[in-house]
Formats: sequence, structure tokens, C-alpha cells
Amino acid sequence: MFRSHCQIVDKNLGEGSPLAGRSRSRLVQSNTDLLNNDEIVAKVASALLQAELYEQAGELYEKVNRTEKAFECYRKARAFPKAIELARYITPSDVVNLEEEWGDHLVSSKQLDAAINHFIEAGKSVKALEAAVGAHQWKKAVQIIQVIEDVEGVLKHYEQLGKHFVATQDFKTAEMLYIRAGMFQEAIAMYNQAGDWDRAHKLASDHLDTAQISTMFVGEAKQLEARGKLREAEKLYLAVSEPDMAISMYKKHSQYDQMMRLVSQHHADLVQITHLHLAQELEASSDWGGAERHYLAATEWKAAVNMYRAADMWEDAYRVAQSSGGMQAGLQVAVLWAKSLGGDSAAKLLTKLNLLEPAVNYACEFYQFELAFELARVALPARLQDIHYKYAMALEDEGKYHEAEEQFIKADKPKEAVLMYIHTQDWESARRVAELHDPESVGEEAGMWVDALRVCREYLPAHLPALQSLYEQEVGSSSTQDTSGYLAQAQQWERTGDYKAAIECYLKVNPTNTKNEATVVQAWSEAATLANKHLQGREAVHVAKLLGPQLLAVKESTLAAQVFLSADLVKEAIDAFIHAEDWNKAKRVARELEPSYEAYVDERYKESLKRQGRADQLADVDIIAGLDLLAEQNQWSRCLETASQHSQQVLHKYVALRSTQLIQEGFTLEALSLYSKYEAPLFPQNFNIYKRLAIDMFGMKGLSSPDSYTSWTQLRAMLLHLSEGMKLTDEFQPTLVKEFEELLLICHYYACRCSFREVKSLAVNLDSEAFVFLNHYLDLTEATEEGNLDLVDYTDFSNTDIPTEIQLPATPYLSPLEHEEVKEWILTVSMDQKISQTLPVDERGLFPATLGGALPCVVSGYPVLPGRGRSPVELGRPGRLANRDDWNKLIMAAKMSPEANVTDVLGFLEEWCGAAPTMLLQ
Repeated sequence: MFRSHCQIVDKNLGEGSPLAGRSRSRLVQSNTDLLNNDEIVAKVASALLQAELYEQAGELYEKVNRTEKAFECYRKARAFPKAIELARYITPSDVVNLEEEWGDHLVSSKQLDAAINHFIEAGKSVKALEAAVGAHQWKKAVQIIQVIEDVEGVLKHYEQLGKHFVATQDFKTAEMLYIRAGMFQEAIAMYNQAGDWDRAHKLASDHLDTAQISTMFVGEAKQLEARGKLREAEKLYLAVSEPDMAISMYKKHSQYDQMMRLVSQHHADLVQITHLHLAQELEASSDWGGAERHYLAATEWKAAVNMYRAADMWEDAYRVAQSSGGMQAGLQVAVLWAKSLGGDSAAKLLTKLNLLEPAVNYACEFYQFELAFELARVALPARLQDIHYKYAMALEDEGKYHEAEEQFIKADKPKEAVLMYIHTQDWESARRVAELHDPESVGEEAGMWVDALRVCREYLPAHLPALQSLYEQEVGSSSTQDTSGYLAQAQQWERTGDYKAAIECYLKVNPTNTKNEATVVQAWSEAATLANKHLQGREAVHVAKLLGPQLLAVKESTLAAQVFLSADLVKEAIDAFIHAEDWNKAKRVARELEPSYEAYVDERYKESLKRQGRADQLADVDIIAGLDLLAEQNQWSRCLETASQHSQQVLHKYVALRSTQLIQEGFTLEALSLYSKYEAPLFPQNFNIYKRLAIDMFGMKGLSSPDSYTSWTQLRAMLLHLSEGMKLTDEFQPTLVKEFEELLLICHYYACRCSFREVKSLAVNLDSEAFVFLNHYLDLTEATEEGNLDLVDYTDFSNTDIPTEIQLPATPYLSPLEHEEVKEWILTVSMDQKISQTLPVDERGLFPATLGGALPCVVSGYPVLPGRGRSPVELGRPGRLANRDDWNKLIMAAKMSPEANVTDVLGFLEEWCGAAPTMLLQ
């Protein structure tokens, strides 16, 4: 048989075709006897090499263990998978070069996409980048280019990638590339072209000097302005602090509303004057509506009215006056409008405006009696007598008594003329008018008591007591049923200057003689006014004590306080203001007149605020009382926001109260968020809260997924802040500092658990560990149910540093369903006995995760043991080490997935452990 095979081989050797070469190679490789025949192997190999069938030759050489020759043939054949597989055993150093050659080969055959990973494996980042760009694998190219430290060497690729992402409107990625490459102008131009002026300005501010920024943005703004894009131009002007250029731009384009918007934002003190100037310019150009708007905006409505009057646009003048100045201003313009028309037209206009009678009253009030008579004669003849009467009084005030007399007579008011002459002591004229026009008005029978008493006091003082007695009898008999008599007489006393008598008369009006509360209030208010102005000393005190309580009873607290003040009754005045809840006045009176009462006012104010539940105002007076009230009302957001405006001691008193409440209610994460927001101060009284937050989170379920990473970073940041702060002072015991450092380390490992991919123990053949730990869990559960820790067997942990003295939990951690799954698995494994039921040990004779005096790896928590062949990674701070393999995996994961949480873990390690290597280490 061997000979026949040899003959077949020899026969085939004569044939030079590739097919024949492959055939005899397979024949030799399939026959052990032929493989052991060196001569035949050499002949076949030589024939394969002559036919340039290098891969088949390599297979033959590998079959006879001539690995170096096989490797050489595979390399010539560019059979890179086989060459690399063989090189891993014979020349590992050639693997990297083979990966590069494989990548070059793929590039030469236009398989750029496939070449990328081979260049990465070879450590040829630039070639990998070029292949990724050539294959249009843009995202992968971005990942690769970020790993390349020689930015200058790949600038063209940064520019090419940047242009691509600009074209796809992925501006964030394009910006990152431009900034890393120092191509700031390109990044800014990109955002300008995209209309994102805010981001463009932010980049410019970060990377260009002020002059460059201003020149660039002003030039861009002018181009936008020329294209009519004024709002975009405005943004650029404002971005470089040139609001005046934007204002001028809007003015040039007659966009006054936009112009004024900017003036109000940037020149608030010039808003009114600018509105006024614009209004004047618009008025000059006959833009009445525009001028009106700006006059009104400048609060110069009168100027708008005058503008319309000058333009004979009375209807608009009236409209502006009425809407801006009110009814009185509208009436004034309507009167002027009517005067400009005259006669029937004036009356018709005012009738149309429903202002005829008000216009007559206005004309009388402002001494325009000619107009008043004209309007009355045309449209209101019934008002003529009234106008004559008002005209008479005006003439009397001017001292034109005879002309006034004539008007009083036309008004059918002869008695007023008599009184006028009595006031001027023109007795003859008074008698003459009375006898001619009102004979009944002479003497006492006319009831003119006050004038009679005044005259008697001045000219016949000896007869005054008798006349006074007669007057009181008369008034008493006529006014018992009618309070109007008291009011009328009080007013008469007031006019004669007998204020005490007037006050006493006003005080006779009370609820016993009238049911009209308004009348009572009016009378007492008049009495208060007179007392405030004219009484002093004992008289003032007497009236104040009598009148003040009455005013308080009808809720005229402010008036009562004024009465008390006029009598120097400070305490009573303060109480009156407090009764009215006019606290500012109460405080001012106390401060200015009797400072000893300031504390009294403050205390009453606080009591009032507490009763009303007005915590914000209470906080303005007494911050602690106000915050306590907010806390009692469970308004914690307002409480903490208000407290944050005060000292740290005040703020963190209430943060601690709220946190304690949340922890007790089971809202641990919400309590943690408070300290994340307001920070955790080094207050010893808070340390138990911090510990409780950490321990509760360590025992919480559902915090192992990436979604929970933020919660762990909050706790980690708090513990790092506390741990680092404790080291800066000698105030704290070393044991306490160590306790917080341990909590920080535990929290860090929990955060890492969220960041790394979770792999079950059984999936990585850690069956023994799973059995021991879960079996121990069942022991603990049984001990918890029995309440007896002695039931727990720790024999399996003799080679570990797992603690044996622990506190049993109050409730089980796993659900009943999960607990049953564990029991079933343990039972199955126990029956099967294929899995070792003890923990594995390493060369130290300890469980591999046991520290045993070694420092823990800051990445994995496993002990750092330099003697295992690879030196550990030493970080910036003493005692901070990492196993090299764990560290390299972390670095690679962060670079390949920069958006993942591992990047943040790496950043934290740099902050906590000091400067760390950022490149993969061999």
C-alpha cells in the first residue's frame, strides 16, 4: 500500500499543474507513512513552492512540525489567519507586524472597512484612521482619531472629518474635532453659518481675543443686516457688547419697536427720552399714529393731545386725553373742542359725548362762566340759576361784592347775599338786600345762630352766655330726631373756628340716633380731623381717649392712630396701627417716637404672621421662626430655598431635618439628592445622617443597573468631599476618618458595578463560589428567622477576610420567589456533587478576592499582588494601586466608549487617586 502511494506521488510530481500540487499535498498529509518519509515530504514541498502554492506548502510543513518553514510559507501566501495563529506559538512578537501587513493587504485590495481592526490590533492608529476615513466609517474614525496623541500629524483628517460632520449637521461632533485640532476659526464659522450665534460666541470667547471676536462678529452682523436679517444681526451685535450698533440698525430701518426693546434692555435710563425724541421726529413727518405711541410710551400723553389739537384732529385729541388722563382730562379737551366750535355746534358735540352737564360744571369750576352760560342757554336752561349762584360765589371770592349780589339775586339766593355782607360786616348792605329780597332772613328768627353767636362774640361779648343758652335749647329741640342737624351745626362751628364745640357736636352723632353707619363714620372722621389739627394738651388727650376706641370700633384704625398720635398717646397709636395691620407705620412710630416699643411691635407682628401662616413674611422678621413655620407646613422646597440665602448653619439645620424625615419615610435617594444639591458640611452632628445614607443605599435593591449610576455618583461625591475635608484638619479622630474612607471605597465599587457589564458567576465558571456564597445566604436567612446568629457556620470562609461578627438584618433581602430559586439550585448542586463545594485558593492559600494584608485594586477590589508577574499600576497618591490587566481594560473601555459611565469612573479615579496613566500599558 505504501509503495502504491509513493508511485502515485511520484506520478503526480511529474505534473506541474496547481491542481496536481494540491492533490499530492492532501495525499501526503492524509497518510502517516508518507508524512514520515522526509524524502517524499521534501519533494512535495519543493513542487508546491515551485508552483507558488505557498499556503499548501505551509500546511504540509506545519503537519510535519516544521513551523518556521510553515510560518514563512503562510506569510508569502498572505494566509494571514493561519500565519497569525501559528505566530502566537512560535514568534509572538511577529503578531503585531502580521496584523499590519494584513491591514496593508486589505487596503491594497480596496477592503478598507475590513482593514481597520487589523491596524488597531497592530497599534497603527494612523493607518486605522486612514482606512476608516477611506471606508466612510466616520464614527469609527472619530473614535480612532481621539486616541492619536500626535494631533499635528493628522490635522488633515481632523479637517476632513469636521467637514463631513458639518455637512451632516452633526455640529457637536464637528466642534469637538475642530477644537481638538485647534481649528477654532472653522468651528466658529460653522456655527455662524448654521445661525447658532450663541454657541459661536461661546467658542470665540474661549479661544479668540476680544479684538478678533469683535471684528469677526461685527462684520458678520453687517452682512446679515445688508441681507435684511436684522434679528440675526442683532444677536451678533449683542454677542460682542455692541447694543448701540443694533439700536442704530433698527432705527435706520424704521423698526422702532425693536429699537426701543433694545434701549429698554441696555439703556433703561434713556427709554423715556428716546421715546420722546422718536415721537417728535414722527410728529414732524406727520406720522401721527407713530408719534402718539411713542408720546404715550414716554408718559407724555399731554404732548400727544397738543399734537392732535395743533393738527385740528380733535377727535384723536379727546380719545388720547380720555384714555390716558382719565375722564377729567377728556372733559377738559372736550370743553376746548366745544369752544373751538361755539354755539349750537358746541352743545351738540357735548351732548353727543354725553358731557354736556359735566362740561357746564367744568366751565363753572374753572371760571369759564361765559361758556357755561352759553351752553346752558342753548341746551340746559334749568341750570342757569345754578350757574348764576356759582358765578356769584366766584365774584365774592374776588371781592366783587356788588356784582356777586347781582348774581345771587339772579340765582334766587338773596340769603347768600345777606350772609356775604354779614361776613364783610357791611351791615347796611345786608339789611338792604334782606329787606328788598328776603325779609324773613333778618335776625334770630332766621335760624342763623352761628352767625349771630359770632357777631355777638365780636361785638357784644356780655350777651354771649344768654344767647349761647338759647341756641342750645333751640338746637336740642330741633335735632333730637335728625342727625343732619348735628352735622350742620358742627360744620357751622368749624367755620367759625370753635373747633372744640364742632368736635362735641360731631360726637353727638352715634349709632343710638342713626342707623346709617356711613353717617357715623363721616361724623367721627370729621371730629378726628379737627382734633388732629386744632386740639392740644389735655383737651387732645380727652378727645383721643373718647374718640379713638370709637374709631377702632368702626374699623377706622388708621384715623384712630392719628388721633392718638396728635395727643402723644404713642402706645395707643401703635396698637391702632397693629389693629389695622399697618405694620410699617407701627414700626416707624415705635422707632421714631418710642424705641422701647420696637420689640413689642416685632413680637406682635410675628404672632400675626404665625396665625395667618405667612411664612415668607415671618422669615423677613425672624428667619428661624419663618423657616420653622415652613417646615411645620411641610413646605420644604420654600423652606430650603429661603434657608439657602442665609448661613451654612441655618441652611443645614433644615437640610438635616428634611433628610432625617425622608430617611425615616424610606426615601433615601431623595435625602441624598438634598446633600447633592446643598453639599454636605463637616458638621459632626450630621455624621450619623451621612453614615445612614450610605448604609441604606448599600442595602437597597435595584441599584445595580446603569440607570442607577447617578445615585451612586451623588453618594460618592458626598463621601469624597467629607473624606478629603476631614484630612485637612486635626479635629476628627483617625478612626472616624478611616470609617468614612471605607464607606467611600465601598461606594466606589458599587458605582463601578453599575458601570461595568454584569456577568453571572455561573456564566464564567465560578460555580464553586456561587455554591458557597448562596449556601451561606441560606444559613443567614435561617439565622434571621430564628434570631440566633450561632446557627451560621463560617468554616467555608476560613481562608477569607469575610467578617463573622455581623448584625442580622430585620427583613430578608430577596423576594420569596428569588429565595426559592436559590434553595432549589443549592439542593440540585448538593445532590449532583459535580461542583466543588469549597472556595478556591490561590498561591497564598487564600481565596483569590481576599486582601490578606495587600492593598485593594481601585478598579476591581481584588488584591494587588506584584509577584504575579506584572507590576501594578501606581496612581498619583500613595496607597492607590491597580492591577495592570484591570487598569488596561478600564482605559480601553473608556476610549472605545467615551459616552459610557466608565469614562466618569476614570475621571473620579483621577480626582480621588491623583494623576493616572491614560494610555494602555504593556
